Amino acid sequence: MFKKWVVTITLSLSLLSGVAIGADSDELISYTKNIAHNHGGGGKGMDTIPLLMPETKNHQCAVFNSAKIEYSMRRYGNARITTQPLLRCDPRGKEGCALGISWRHAPAGGLDYRIKVGWVLQRC
Repeated sequence: MFKKWVVTITLSLSLLSGVAIGADSDELISYTKNIAHNHGGGGKGMDTIPLLMPETKNHQCAVFNSAKIEYSMRRYGNARITTQPLLRCDPRGKEGCALGISWRHAPAGGLDYRIKVGWVLQRC
C-alpha cells in the first residue's frame, strides 16, 4: 500500500512539474531563428537551413530526430519541409544536417516562421 502511494505521488509531481518520465525524456528541443518572406508582389522559393547542435548539459552530443514548422505570421501562403536529414544525423559530421523548406505566398500575403527541431541525446 505504501509503495503504491509513493509511486502515485511521484508520478503526479513529475507530471505537474513538466519533467518527462520514460523514453522521451532524452529529447532536446531547439528553434531556428525566424525566417520572413514578405515580398510585395508575392513569391515562392526554397530555403536551406543548416541545423546546429544545441548546447547540452554535461557536454553530451545530440543527433537529429524531428522537425516541424511553427508560424508566427501566415497570410495567404504556406511553407513545407521538402527535405530533411536522415534520423540520427549528427551535425558534427562532414556533410552536416540541413532542412529544405519550400515556401510560397500570394501578393497580399507573407510568411514568418521558425523550425522546431527535436534532438536525441547520446554519448559523444
